[in-house]
Amino acid sequence: MFITELRTQIEQEMMGAAEALDQRRKDARMSNFFMLVLSAAITIVLGIKELPGADTIAVVY
Repeated sequence: MFITELRTQIEQEMMGAAEALDQRRKDARMSNFFMLVLSAAITIVLGIKELPGADTIAVVY
């Protein structure tokens, strides 16, 4: 009886840990995406020669 309860509790803990890990991976993917977009925006702003104050705009980003 005790062993089945312990096994059930361990399985529930493992499932909870797996769900938490999936959420962390999802958050990391979203963070990486936003960082990529931000880097691309800064690169584009610095690449536009006719834009006055591009250095200042890039620093603000």
